[in-house]
Amino acid sequence: MKNFLIAFSVCLVWSFFALWLYSWLLPKNIDSGIVADISSPDVVIDTPPFSEVLNKDNLPQTINKDTETAPTTINNTIKEDLIEAEVIQGLTASYGEDNIIFQYNDGISFTKNTRILSIPKSVKGFISKITTYLSEHPNTEIHIISSYSAIEVFETPNIGLQRGNEIKKLLSSQGVDTTRIIVQSSIEEIHFSIENKYSNAISFVFKPLNKKPKALLVTKTSTQPKSITFYPKISKSSILKSKQLEALVLRVKNILLQYPKTTLTLIGHTDNAGNVDENHSVGLKYAKELRWYLITKGSIDEKRIKIASKGESQPIQSNRTEKGSMANRRVVLKFK
Repeated sequence: MKNFLIAFSVCLVWSFFALWLYSWLLPKNIDSGIVADISSPDVVIDTPPFSEVLNKDNLPQTINKDTETAPTTINNTIKEDLIEAEVIQGLTASYGEDNIIFQYNDGISFTKNTRILSIPKSVKGFISKITTYLSEHPNTEIHIISSYSAIEVFETPNIGLQRGNEIKKLLSSQGVDTTRIIVQSSIEEIHFSIENKYSNAISFVFKPLNKKPKALLVTKTSTQPKSITFYPKISKSSILKSKQLEALVLRVKNILLQYPKTTLTLIGHTDNAGNVDENHSVGLKYAKELRWYLITKGSIDEKRIKIASKGESQPIQSNRTEKGSMANRRVVLKFK
């Protein structure tokens, strides 16, 4: 019995020792398993910001070719678009629309709401190029196309014509016959710089010399129209130049020439975006800009044109749809 107890005690001690040894070794195996899991490619640790991921130095070396070539293609496309935009900008002179006579990378610039032009040294050779071309082509004339924005100050003549006339004076001082210089203003959607400057103010077009200006052909109409509804091309609550606007000017001029005692009232209408007072002001702005265009482009007596606004008060379609809102943004021309 004594030997049995001794053997049992020894076995029990060895069992406790074995358990202690096992528990001592077990944490190391578990730790190594966690490290293996963390090193798994499915686990992301300390993901860098998106901007850093796009950095070329941070891209994984195992990236495939398709992923590498796509950004290069996009960048090349953007670069080509920028190059094309730079070519379109700058000072140009053409015969008609397609035949470029000369072109500069830089352009003549102006500051918003002023007629003062800034001519960089890099383009001052345009004067000699124009005089040379006109002397070599005696049956041509030069058209000065001067840009301006509808959001600039309202003046008569418009500020675009004022800038163009500054170029005309400059050419005239260099001996160019003023009868061969035509100044035209072009109303455009202009994106001014932070300094309120625009660097593509002037362009030139050579055209056949118009020795005998055509008289205005007046087409008789059976009756005087009571009204005309005009849907202008609008950008940020301003009317832009369009073929429809040019056609309207000719039509209105024709009517007023036929009926010398007729007067015209321009009534601006808007959708319901904004409050009532704002929309009344916007409608009045539509009418005011159209009146100015009729006076400057149609040579219509300003005393025969009045303006008014109905704002959002007389919609002709529901403002719940974009189509309806566009239909409500209009100018009604009433003849009396």
